[in-house]
Amino acid sequence: MNLSQKTKIIIWHLLLLLNIAVMATGCVDYFVYSDDRLKILNRSNVDISISYSNDTDEIENAIDYYISDYNIIKPDSTSRLTQRGRRDQWNTYIAAGPEKNISIYIFAIDTLKAYNHLETIRSLCYHHKYLKKFTYTKAQLDKTNWKIVFSQ
Repeated sequence: MNLSQKTKIIIWHLLLLLNIAVMATGCVDYFVYSDDRLKILNRSNVDISISYSNDTDEIENAIDYYISDYNIIKPDSTSRLTQRGRRDQWNTYIAAGPEKNISIYIFAIDTLKAYNHLETIRSLCYHHKYLKKFTYTKAQLDKTNWKIVFSQ
């Protein structure tokens, strides 16, 4: 093997390692970085859970998901909603929707428990079984400092 062939092999291996590093960095970003600036403040006297949509994604449809302890927002408490991927992932999520906004549906836990295994979240949204629906653009969320206050 002459020096030219060795150099080509070394360069090929370096390029392969560089590609792997670039791909790994993108994958790591998804798991390491997230955008959790969107906050829901529950100023009501009921336990709530939320669903959100930009009208392009498939929302989690099983009611069991929304009534799990992890997703219940107690009265007088705050919960952060997280989008994984980038530090400004909510911007990307909102921009991907046809209307460039996000709809946030607030459900009473009691309502979700009553319809569990009978309906889906999508059908509850369609039939207006939520307590409140908020729709915001990115600019509107910027004005509220990404805080949504729910009160009854």
